[in-house]
Amino acid sequence: MKNLMKVLVIIAALSLVIMMFGCKKKVGSNVKVVEGRESIVEGWVDDETWRTTAFGQARADATSTAVRAESSKNAALVMAQKRAQEFFTETWVEATSGAVDGESMGSAVRTHVQGLAKGGSIVSATWNDDHSECQLVYEVAGKNLKKDAEAGFTSYTEPK
Repeated sequence: MKNLMKVLVIIAALSLVIMMFGCKKKVGSNVKVVEGRESIVEGWVDDETWRTTAFGQARADATSTAVRAESSKNAALVMAQKRAQEFFTETWVEATSGAVDGESMGSAVRTHVQGLAKGGSIVSATWNDDHSECQLVYEVAGKNLKKDAEAGFTSYTEPK
């Protein structure tokens, strides 16, 4: 009985060590593991790339598979772009000490944020069986994007 307890304690200790040190990357709230592969659901991929996942549903009047697929993809794209604009606006607000109204943002920064959001690219798109729902992965990329975003896009502020 004592030998069995020793073996169980050793197995538990080894399992704990493997769980703590076995993974190279920390799986956080923005990382999803699917079929053994890690995928960033939303957040920074690296210092130059931000990614989000969005869902869209086809128009109710879309009858053919091709129309449903295009409609649901467009809806997901609009949602991804909106989420990107929200994220970069929130990042700007945090970087500028919590200014909360859009008016204080400045038109140059607002235009830049809108351009970032709409200038991203679709990494992947998947549909349900009848193509009425689409899930896509959307990325916004740019040189030093994370640094610029966290600094409040200061290079895009309007001259005084």
